[in-house]
Amino acid sequence: MVYLSWGLEGLAGLAAARGDYERAAELDGARDALRNQIGVFIPPVYPAGYSQALEAARANLIQAAFDAARARPAGQTPPQIIAAAMSS
Repeated sequence: MVYLSWGLEGLAGLAAARGDYERAAELDGARDALRNQIGVFIPPVYPAGYSQALEAARANLIQAAFDAARARPAGQTPPQIIAAAMSS
């Protein structure tokens, strides 16, 4: 489960690259929620690229939409986070 956060980062990067900035923000929130629940901090596998994806999401969404998308996964269990990440 530890490496799933890297998979979520990759999915967030793909979402940002295709212009789905709300999805990118939601996947970033899922990554943080998962890391908080398993209690293991793993830095991004490619920090510069991941930072660019998040900056694109922030630049293309109003702050409230970005924050809401990131907050959506917060109360989900790890299996729910994974299922939601794989649903789009």
